[in-house]
Amino acid sequence: MREERRERQKSVGGEDRDRVSEKNSKIVPRARHFPQCLCHFLSSIHDGIYNFAGVIVRPGNLSSARFVGYQPGLVVDHTFSPHFSSTAAYFYFFTGQFLRETPPAKGVGYFYAVLTFRL
Repeated sequence: MREERRERQKSVGGEDRDRVSEKNSKIVPRARHFPQCLCHFLSSIHDGIYNFAGVIVRPGNLSSARFVGYQPGLVVDHTFSPHFSSTAAYFYFFTGQFLRETPPAKGVGYFYAVLTFRL
């Protein structure tokens, strides 16, 4: 049953999280927390950074670097019932070589929280 639930969570959420580092909380029984670290690279030295509308924000011709940055963080999931759960996370983005060579290059921290209801 537990394996089936994990597999369903993995496919329904659309995300493929690394479950190896996941830890169940000893304080709250149905909560689990796990660290994540995402690294961002340009696909080529001629590529750039684009906004949501597809407009280039940082062109690639200003730097020959491809490393944009990395963002470590901690995600906490809590399941209240089979139909109701919550997720909260904090991440900090550290700038890489590409952003330092195309200023401004400032790191940013952010927090997010999500409540999920499943039918």
